[in-house]
Amino acid sequence: MKKKQQRTQNGMSDVAGNVPQPVRGKGGVRLKTKRRRLFKVFAAAAACAVLVGGVFAVNALYFDKAKPNVVDEGFVTVSYELPTDGSTPDMHSALENIGYMNARFRAQPTYYSEMAGVVDTMLTQQ
Repeated sequence: MKKKQQRTQNGMSDVAGNVPQPVRGKGGVRLKTKRRRLFKVFAAAAACAVLVGGVFAVNALYFDKAKPNVVDEGFVTVSYELPTDGSTPDMHSALENIGYMNARFRAQPTYYSEMAGVVDTMLTQQ
């Protein structure tokens, strides 16, 4: 059977084998030194820095950047001269309308495209 150890009040152990007890604050919680707390803060910050750096490194290594849309040399698409008879787009087929748009786009030095849509899920988004 083990012999029960005695606690000493001054924090020093004597030759008989008494073990000093840690200094405790309110509620019996062991007090931490500033040095230990500072070490834990720096260790947590270093771990976060390594994690963030690793995420950026994986992103740089495994995910390609967006490549420009380059049309192959000699590629031809549908292109028709614009009608001059005063007809409207609903009087022509879809392929003819695409050809008219391509002819109009080629004549423009610059253009932009604007789109709109509605998504209906739990919340409606536009």
